[in-house]
Amino acid sequence: MKKNTFIPNWYIDKKNKTKMKIIKIGIMLFFILDIILLGVILNITNKTGNIEGESNSTQKNSGIELRTKQDIIIIEKYNKLNNFLKENGLNYKDITITDNSFEMNIEVKNYEEYIKVISCIENKYPVKKLTPNKDKLTFNIKCEV
Repeated sequence: MKKNTFIPNWYIDKKNKTKMKIIKIGIMLFFILDIILLGVILNITNKTGNIEGESNSTQKNSGIELRTKQDIIIIEKYNKLNNFLKENGLNYKDITITDNSFEMNIEVKNYEEYIKVISCIENKYPVKKLTPNKDKLTFNIKCEV
């Protein structure tokens, strides 16, 4: 059955306009909330990325500082060893210094000098390995520091 009431067109238009306004406002609110949430999510991920970047940079800096300290220690060891060798009048071909040991090649003129060099080094440093060359008067010595 049809309703027998008269509803004016302006009332129907007004009712439709209010429904459309409510729908439009709902859609606008949905998009605004979407943009706000997207901004918050991007901001959070950017902050965590910055924190990871900062932690990586501090780890790199600590590695550089540690390496610099090791280099300074090795330079100090070299200076001490060089002073010791100069005081005793010893000459070497090359030297390799690590954290807890040093290795050097020494060339001597005769057997007596060989004995003198070995005894002088043994008095100051514990010798790990001594490798003489049979043909020449050179030898390789590895000592703990």
